[in-house]
Amino acid sequence: MNPEDCSFQGAIYGSLLDKESLLETLREMERQNIWLQPFPCWVVLDKRLLKHAAYLAILDFQKETHIAQKLNVQTLLRFAGTTQIRDAINKFDVKEGEPIVIVLLAKEGIKQKIKKRLVRNGIISSRERKQLEAKVNLRGIQVVYDLSPRYVHAIRKGRGYSKKEALVMAIMEKMALLPLQ
Repeated sequence: MNPEDCSFQGAIYGSLLDKESLLETLREMERQNIWLQPFPCWVVLDKRLLKHAAYLAILDFQKETHIAQKLNVQTLLRFAGTTQIRDAINKFDVKEGEPIVIVLLAKEGIKQKIKKRLVRNGIISSRERKQLEAKVNLRGIQVVYDLSPRYVHAIRKGRGYSKKEALVMAIMEKMALLPLQ
């Protein structure tokens, strides 16, 4: 297994039907150098955040500066903006019946195959990305990332961003600064 050979292959959206089967599938896929990391949809403000977290996690493995031993967990840490695995899991744990997005890190060309398998095995339901993206909770995101209203307002005013874009930029900054914590 060589996580450095992987790249961000996209995000798979659906509602979680069977968490235990998802965890079993994660472990099975790891042995094939396919890394899956689920997140609740309500925290995925923008797909760029998923891609940025994945890119930084892969870079951590390339530079041998990773905290976690697994690429998907390192992606979780980057996305959460924390060095504590327990904190990241507590913030972004997925629950059955809720909409989720799964980050796929692997070699190219397997996204549809993995999605079909997850749906066929009853792990996630097939739902449209747009339906699930509508579930984003701006206030909840601001709280979970500990971004003060004052800080977000400063980014908005200083750069002329919408609140959503200001949050995206603040979270990306938090992800990038993780090693300095």
